[in-house]
Amino acid sequence: PGYGIPTGNEVFVYRNHIESNIPDVDSPEVFGLNMNTDLQFRTSQAEDVFAIILETQPKGGGGGGGKSREDVVTELCIDLLVKLPKDFSGSEVRSSLQRIGNTKPINICFRQEMDVLQVTLNVVRETLKDLQLAVAGTIVMSELLSDALNAMFQAKVPQSWLKNAWFSPSVGAWFQILVNRYDQWDKWLKTGRPKSYWISGFSNGQGFLTAMLQEVTRSKQGWALDDVVMFTEVTKMEDFDVKEAAVDGIFVHGLFLEGCSWSKKDSQLIDSPPKALVAPLPVMYIAGVQKGQRKADYATYECPVYFRFDARKRGMTAAQPNFMFAPELRTVDPPSKWILRGVALLTYPGD
Repeated sequence: PGYGIPTGNEVFVYRNHIESNIPDVDSPEVFGLNMNTDLQFRTSQAEDVFAIILETQPKGGGGGGGKSREDVVTELCIDLLVKLPKDFSGSEVRSSLQRIGNTKPINICFRQEMDVLQVTLNVVRETLKDLQLAVAGTIVMSELLSDALNAMFQAKVPQSWLKNAWFSPSVGAWFQILVNRYDQWDKWLKTGRPKSYWISGFSNGQGFLTAMLQEVTRSKQGWALDDVVMFTEVTKMEDFDVKEAAVDGIFVHGLFLEGCSWSKKDSQLIDSPPKALVAPLPVMYIAGVQKGQRKADYATYECPVYFRFDARKRGMTAAQPNFMFAPELRTVDPPSKWILRGVALLTYPGD
């Protein structure tokens, strides 16, 4: 856009045209990208600069009467320990699973998700307690605790917490996700399956979707799991609008589009408005159908879903560890347009 071809046979004509009409920095639109791409690139550059500044600043104690690094981290540990959810009760988990059916695939996945979160709760609780003891001099400050001390002082997530867990660049956002995940499982334990699942809260989203396909297959006489594929459709509902659970499938929410937006009125992909890097997606209906039945009378774009908002670990195939699935989203534009723009569904846009 905005580029023209000069007319003439002399070199100076083309040289003058280049110097006067072609900008020093190309617009993202030249490469088929949205103008928001430039904003996202510059934001990423600024984040990298601030990260380097934080990593290279002195890590000694404070001076001039200010709080030291140890004081700041100790206060943070006390605050997080108060907010940290309690452990899951083994007896409550067993009785609840027996009540809702502990052999159903989705319930098996639910049990595994609680086990994974319980491991994370144990690691976080142990780190917060040991850090206070190490700062007080009661126990030795190990290398693991020292790394956690430095990370928390910079509002980052300790590496020991990220192991087998979700990615988040700040400890505050990471801890809130921990609380939200616990709330979803705790409510599921006490009141049964949710009407709409917060899919961003699953550590194994692929396993959860496979369990859904297994349940749908078992409910249909004569169906074989190998012949069942995933069918997706974006609804016009938000999660609070869902009053009844889906039949022959599930409702999920908590996904966000990057690189484009969604028109709830027309139920299709559209260009993002200026300065809007991500856009929430309404509730999605996911079900299992036989291969021959999955036919849409409109153009679709297979949009990859990533459960970790970290471009450095993003992959475009199912072999990548943070790839979940690829729902088909309705589009009036050629799918190649969204492929070129790298359109994807993410789970934590605030990260």
